[in-house]
Amino acid sequence: MFTPPTTLPANSRWLTPLAGTAILGIGVIIALLLRPEPHSDWLYYWRAAGVPDAYQRGGVAMWLLAIPKALGMTPVTAALLLNAVAVGVLLWVMQAADRTGHRIPTLLTIAYLLLLTPFLGLATTMLAAGSWSAGKAWSDNEGGRINGGWLALSFVLIASGVCSKPQYALILWTLCLLAIPLLLQRQARPSRRLILVLALGSVLGFMADSGFRAVGKSEAIRTNSAVTLYAGLLVSGTGPGCGYWSVEASQAAVADMGMPLRQAVMTRLGEQPPAHWASVVGCKIPGIVRPSPFAVYWLSAAPNVEKARESEALEQRFRSAHRFERLLYPAISLLILALAAATTVRLRRRGHPAALYLLPMLWIAAFWSVHLVFEIQPRYFLGMYLLLPLWCLLAMRHAAVTPMTDATPVKPAEG
Repeated sequence: MFTPPTTLPANSRWLTPLAGTAILGIGVIIALLLRPEPHSDWLYYWRAAGVPDAYQRGGVAMWLLAIPKALGMTPVTAALLLNAVAVGVLLWVMQAADRTGHRIPTLLTIAYLLLLTPFLGLATTMLAAGSWSAGKAWSDNEGGRINGGWLALSFVLIASGVCSKPQYALILWTLCLLAIPLLLQRQARPSRRLILVLALGSVLGFMADSGFRAVGKSEAIRTNSAVTLYAGLLVSGTGPGCGYWSVEASQAAVADMGMPLRQAVMTRLGEQPPAHWASVVGCKIPGIVRPSPFAVYWLSAAPNVEKARESEALEQRFRSAHRFERLLYPAISLLILALAAATTVRLRRRGHPAALYLLPMLWIAAFWSVHLVFEIQPRYFLGMYLLLPLWCLLAMRHAAVTPMTDATPVKPAEG
């Protein structure tokens, strides 16, 4: 059975704090040098923070953004504060969770966060949602024992993450559905508790977000949720950019507001033969399985940064940053997927039940399944890669307190 060491290796005790300081330092330097102006979703977050009638999405994280805004902080400073807390929470969780010898899960999380440093000066809720979900996953796994305080914290954290990024609700519901056959196994008790917390917490988070949206914006619940379905499938083409947001998708979602959503979906699906919809899904697969890097792009798209790039010297630096990102992002992503596969194979070979060793793969499958139908963007997969190393640790920790199956062949001792 896999048994993690009870103490951190001496040579890695300071790895996570130092890495966190470096990540935040780089992010702060980039943000304060360029001071990116809010744009796209980040402009909405900044304008809507603390304005209930303007709420459309963003959940708890957006209400937290309202605090530095009320204190007179600039958008860049407020974003750095919110994202610094998110990075700190995630790395604290990894520090507590990772007892593996070489701490590869933590190293991969750090590497992925380093790729996100251009993102830290933008008021995004994605890092916050990810870190809260991470905190939940760990708090529910203290040695396989049920603890009332940890259980309550689990609900709060997962609900906050889902509320801040409602797309996580669809992903967690899909994960729970995929896990049902595995949970029927005799030795799946720890996973049953985990899946129950995920299910109930995600429902609570979705309900909280729906309540926020209903404040003065009741029609926004249908419109904003439906656009991701229209963009991802119902109005998507099969050429470049398939499955991405488009003006046509938004217009179609608004045009169908007079019909019940189920009727609108069936009507749209009936307009094309099944082969067309299969082509749309097939067109999206490369963007789902191999999402592009995105952090430098979103930084460079800020209006003032875009204007500053008219300087040849700054433009050259951005080209270099893009090349560096395009080189490292696929490599880090592939290594994270490889960690999940290796964890699954290792626990399976040691005879642990599928409800344990398939947890990391279910996380991947849930993300991929949801985005086969709904809108895709490279940044939407941030949560998948950011939390996948923790899911691997979660499976290992559960395995450490779960007996192996009786049918497992035991290798005879050598010598």
